[in-house]
Amino acid sequence: MAIYLIVLTSALAHAGFGGAKVALPLHALSLGVDPFSIGVIMALWALCPMLIALYVGRLVDRVGPRLPMLGGAIGVVVALLVPYFFPGVAALYVMSLAVGTAFQFFFVPTQGITGALGGPEDRARNYSLLAIGFSIASFLGPLIAGFSIDYLGYQAAYLMLAACPAIA
Repeated sequence: MAIYLIVLTSALAHAGFGGAKVALPLHALSLGVDPFSIGVIMALWALCPMLIALYVGRLVDRVGPRLPMLGGAIGVVVALLVPYFFPGVAALYVMSLAVGTAFQFFFVPTQGITGALGGPEDRARNYSLLAIGFSIASFLGPLIAGFSIDYLGYQAAYLMLAACPAIA
């Protein structure tokens, strides 16, 4: 039962994270941002996670998975709300850097928990279920972003996307 809860929370957090990867460049284009700057904004998504992955792993080993996962989910929500409350190009830079960093604090402990649940005979099934959850989220996040942008606008799209990790 625990693996299904992990998969559900991971899928919700990833839906917000993944949907923002669609909303952000479209929003930047609508604001007239040049392609190079959009590339920089999107690259910021991975900058901090690349630099802090080992630190996050050590933190999870020290304090357990619950606190980093909670902080990561809250961080993703807050990051997704930045363009909602502060519309403009600068907010997109901040959001990109913050959402990638916050998601790392959710993602690393999720992987650890998934591997630790059950015995070695359950590991392949658990990781398969987690991969299915991420795949579903990779479909739903951009779908939510696209519909929200079309029918509600960019700011509302970020609000809708922030609701996903908030539920997690």
